[in-house]
Amino acid sequence: MANVTIGHVKCPIMGDNAEVRRDKKRKLYYVGLAGKMTPNLIGGQKWLEENTRFINGNGEPLTKVTAESIAEKIEITEVKPEVKPVNENAPPKKEKSLLNFLFDE
Repeated sequence: MANVTIGHVKCPIMGDNAEVRRDKKRKLYYVGLAGKMTPNLIGGQKWLEENTRFINGNGEPLTKVTAESIAEKIEITEVKPEVKPVNENAPPKKEKSLLNFLFDE
């Protein structure tokens, strides 16, 4: 299954309107009449990022994730641990088997 199309770019080889996608390592690549083109070097990634017409801001450049940026998006609440009695987690006592009942005194 193909990755989601996040924008379009004019292919420098064939001149067609190629679809831009991101791979699982978040690198940009485009698919057009010439096939799948993956610029692996930093310059190629930069060119693709600058020339892509992104759909609805999907291709925003990656930003560094910090604790502050996460804290702005979520509500942090204090979690109180649940206290259980010590014996509650103990395994139940096994009943004596018939052989133990007959041979143990």
